[in-house]
Amino acid sequence: MGADAGSRAEWRHLLPIPGLDEDRVDASSPLKVVVAVGPGLADRQAVQHLTWLLVTLLTRSTKWVVAAVGISSDDAALRDGVDPAHPDGGLSLLDALKATADAFGPEAAPVVDADELPGADLVLQIGGPVGRAWPDAEVLHVSAAGWTGAVTPAAAGVPPLGILGENPFGPYVAACLAACQVYLQARVRDHRIQAVVLNAWTLTESTADPGEPAAELDHVLVGVGAVGTALLFTLWAYREVSGTIRAADADLKGIDDTNLSRCVPFRWTDLHRPKAVVAADRLSGRHGLVIEGIFGTAEHLVGPRSHLISAVDTPDSRQALQDKYPASAVQATTSGLRLEMLRVDPTAGTACLRCFNPPRKVTPDSEVRARIANMDEIDVAAHAAAVGTDPEQVREWGRTGGCGRIGDALLDRLRPSDGRDAQFSVGFMSVLAGVLLAGQVLKDAVARAGDPKRTAASVSLAGENARFVTNLLAPANALAGVRRYSRDGECPACQGIRAEVWANRWTG
Repeated sequence: MGADAGSRAEWRHLLPIPGLDEDRVDASSPLKVVVAVGPGLADRQAVQHLTWLLVTLLTRSTKWVVAAVGISSDDAALRDGVDPAHPDGGLSLLDALKATADAFGPEAAPVVDADELPGADLVLQIGGPVGRAWPDAEVLHVSAAGWTGAVTPAAAGVPPLGILGENPFGPYVAACLAACQVYLQARVRDHRIQAVVLNAWTLTESTADPGEPAAELDHVLVGVGAVGTALLFTLWAYREVSGTIRAADADLKGIDDTNLSRCVPFRWTDLHRPKAVVAADRLSGRHGLVIEGIFGTAEHLVGPRSHLISAVDTPDSRQALQDKYPASAVQATTSGLRLEMLRVDPTAGTACLRCFNPPRKVTPDSEVRARIANMDEIDVAAHAAAVGTDPEQVREWGRTGGCGRIGDALLDRLRPSDGRDAQFSVGFMSVLAGVLLAGQVLKDAVARAGDPKRTAASVSLAGENARFVTNLLAPANALAGVRRYSRDGECPACQGIRAEVWANRWTG
């Protein structure tokens, strides 16, 4: 990774990988990666979904993980619903792929023609066979069919899935799985690429395909960060969904550079803008899906009849949402290379949003203010500019405190959101979590609509089987699958009269 990259601790994907021995981490070998699309495939909707998201994830891995991305593909007109920057198409696929680096900014891994990238380390083959070979590169087949995405090493002799249709779910899963293998190949010594298959509908390795069922949504999304934007992006790309999502995010800092590596709809030019507002502007209005972007907290949006989508990652926020006891709630989160999705069901005794997540101990305001005294002038000036004041006022607030907008904004910036330092995270895990969460939202909506042809097979997470877990650090055990997840016996939010009230509100 080098000294220059090592100093960039704000890039969370360059932090130590949780669950991996430090002596296995190789931080000095960014890869040259070729994305090779088989002849005659570039104009297919599913292929474009897969290719665009894969190239976006690779270039946002930064040049310290991926040195460069080479594209080997026929050209074709960009289809509508592939690139949020060009929702109606209007340019070529190759131009759109090369523009993904421009969207991320100066830290992006560059995207070039494959002929400009000699000595590729890894080839990601979409369809095939491709017209040329890279003799020194390892080859990984990346494929998708309907709701299923797969990556299979060429040496394994396993035929890839076909890549047909318009459904984005399988292609997005495949893109995330492939980006994960690239990341591990770049950063983990002696990593062996293995086959991984995941169906976003069944949450298994099955290739079952229920088609593309239509659903009308009326939901509240809380948290428009990495997971939340991936959910909105997936629903934007899926043609058979309509309705309204009220999306709220209260982050006063808005979009920052660490968000860009994980939030694929955001661009370099969006820095410091409110997350929910940008997401709504970019992803609303297609095929009847309206996204209302709200800059602020969401508690006032959630009531007894609300269908809640939780994409927040702090215990305090989860408890605040749980205290509203909505009609339904689903949640997804990531930790390292582990992903967890939860569908709560008070009638089946499942864990609630608050279970096993006690609120953190809040750092007193006086301790937060005391940090100002030891800050250098550059940091003080940065905080002052972010909250709209001057450095001397920041120093004065550190000495004397005080309420008001400036004081509240400084407390929000300086108090750790979860009591810990910045945590490791990678874009492909957050996007995969959002894709699977979008699938669960659709399945629940189909089940609530009561279509007898769809309902029985619609809900992967149901009853006591409330949680899905996967860990891509160990592909041989990647699909831990759907599990029972019972209540926390010490959780005050879902016991006694509270549990009874909530069960009466719940509609699934």
